[in-house]
Amino acid sequence: VDINELTNLTNTTFGTDNFGAGDHIAVADASASNATKRVKLPVEIGIAVSDETTDLTTGTSKVSFKMPHAMTLTEVRAYVNTVPTGATIIVDINDDGTPILSTKLSIDISEDTSTSAATPAVLSDTFLDDDTTVSIDIDQVGSTAAGKGLKIWLIGYR
Repeated sequence: VDINELTNLTNTTFGTDNFGAGDHIAVADASASNATKRVKLPVEIGIAVSDETTDLTTGTSKVSFKMPHAMTLTEVRAYVNTVPTGATIIVDINDDGTPILSTKLSIDISEDTSTSAATPAVLSDTFLDDDTTVSIDIDQVGSTAAGKGLKIWLIGYR
């Protein structure tokens, strides 16, 4: 079952175990084997790349941080609170200095999110190790007016 389809348990029995409401994840195996079961726990990490009011500027390693755990990425997103005009915002994400995007993350002119970008980002490296250094580069900020308040979201599972 997809983890997004899990619902709260009321009173469910699996084998001889009885589960009640609470923070339980029950994994039923039709073969009734004792084989190890794995559950992919969803995780999101949000990063503020700039303050809220200053024009974005281009440059490498605008922000960097250490991963608090290993993570498999399924998606990356960007958001600004002031939209760019004249040109798109283009962002690159690096894992220990190596880009993880074959098509960089972008926010189109007069838009505040990358989710509607004409050219979506493409992940070329989806695994981030525990304690690896992630850094964010800004390659383009808008030409008539730069965006402001850039945030990046790393979305995936542990």
